[in-house]
Amino acid sequence: MISWILGAVALLLGPSTVSVSTAPAESPFSWVTVQASDKGGAFTTDEKTLGAATQPSSIALIDFHDERPYGDASRERAWLVRYDAVKVPAPEGGSPAELPLFLVFRQSGGLLAAFTEAAPIWAKQGWNSEQITERAADWEFFPPDYATLRSSVVEVLQVVWKHEGVNPTQASQITIRPRQFTRKGAFDTETGKAIPQSQVNGWMVEILGTQNGFAHGWPLNTHLVMFRDGDLVFSGGVSL
Repeated sequence: MISWILGAVALLLGPSTVSVSTAPAESPFSWVTVQASDKGGAFTTDEKTLGAATQPSSIALIDFHDERPYGDASRERAWLVRYDAVKVPAPEGGSPAELPLFLVFRQSGGLLAAFTEAAPIWAKQGWNSEQITERAADWEFFPPDYATLRSSVVEVLQVVWKHEGVNPTQASQITIRPRQFTRKGAFDTETGKAIPQSQVNGWMVEILGTQNGFAHGWPLNTHLVMFRDGDLVFSGGVSL
């Protein structure tokens, strides 16, 4: 807990010459518990999607609400599964991060979303969900093709750590959504015509309430990053 606090403070404050406002958590996810446990064994554990050989510490049936669904359902009855002490390998062979992770699974099967535990205090975002969604307009999103989805949540967190330099234990919250997507704005430089693109599976990642960079002297506390599924190649990002 102490290490998390120290890391979070360092990310929130950034350079000593800049003041970063703080605010209560502003997670896009909320839910109402319908059934506090899975006594009937209706949910089947999915270690492949998590990416770690860890058993759930709790399973609950919930009415899930996502304020930024990015091309998928905003409200759905689903399974909320908590895993404790999940290890995420560090870049360059450093010490792994260990943290609780929450995965939201459709009742019909397939991951709807995943997220880290929200810190109580965040670097103030200054943007509401509608504005954040508008800044993701470079992509067009669709529900994932679960049959061909290959990457795991732990693998996505690992590439986020490597690419964005954010240890998942030190972010105020990281949200992860599997989605099919296309990238808008691809044009042939000679003809000026749009280049047709096919939908591919990917992972929309939000790094929220976490100061990680500056623009014109202002701290950037909200980060949207897209990775292609499988090879997890960076497919664009927005900081605001």
